Amino acid sequence: MSDDEEWDYRVTARAREDLRALDAEVAERIVEKLEEVVSSEFRAPPEWLEPLEQTRYQKLVVGDYRGLLLVRRQESVLEVHHVGHRRNIYDRVL
Repeated sequence: MSDDEEWDYRVTARAREDLRALDAEVAERIVEKLEEVVSSEFRAPPEWLEPLEQTRYQKLVVGDYRGLLLVRRQESVLEVHHVGHRRNIYDRVL
């Protein structure tokens, strides 16, 4: 990744509600993973993500939890839209 390309993440109001609804330890793990992704020296943030079929979202895997994000390449921003357990997170977007 080039040194002049700094990435950041934004959490939407909806995703903020999702994080508040989770156990505090789980929410902290998810935020820590987002911090790791945007600050990695070895991988560009989009390389950490997997496409979510039939949607415009990319998913970030954190144990049994998922973050559904949009990649804003021109802004170098990961936009977090939904966060939740893998058993039901996809019901929100599929």
